[in-house]
Amino acid sequence: MKRLVFLFLYYAVGKNLPLGFYPMGGFFCAFRSVCLRHAIPFGTNNRVQRDVSIADGTNVQIGSNCQINQGVRLNNVRIGDDVLIGADTLFLGNRHHTERTDIPMGQQGSEVCQPAQVDNDVWIGTRCIIMPAVRLHTGCIIGAGAVVTKDCEAFGVYAGVPARKIKTREPSS
Repeated sequence: MKRLVFLFLYYAVGKNLPLGFYPMGGFFCAFRSVCLRHAIPFGTNNRVQRDVSIADGTNVQIGSNCQINQGVRLNNVRIGDDVLIGADTLFLGNRHHTERTDIPMGQQGSEVCQPAQVDNDVWIGTRCIIMPAVRLHTGCIIGAGAVVTKDCEAFGVYAGVPARKIKTREPSS
């Protein structure tokens, strides 16, 4: 019951408070974090901007030290620590059935897929789409507007539709 109360508070109040960049923005982000901490598995020191959706919260986990920008939609995803997610990014958590041609696709239902997994220290650019069941390995970067349909290697840089590896981040010396 407590989880549902905080989920209600998040959607009724917190989700629509101003961005964290405005005056009192730290308070607004903190309010959202408190609500989410009691509604889903949620780490510490996160900054969640306005209009972030977590669906009903049953299949979303967020680590610590994450920045989740405005308009992000999280569905069926596990997020590690130190992750940056750009504005308007979508994590898709299910797929529609399309096998039958005698029934409209919208009436065939959908299935929940394996969750997407975002490892630690990942940067996802603005307006990316992350398909179900993909894994973004540690240290990878996803360029703005990319559509990720396959797993991404550790420290790889990916861009495009569909996302393709364009280079590897070299270790610091």
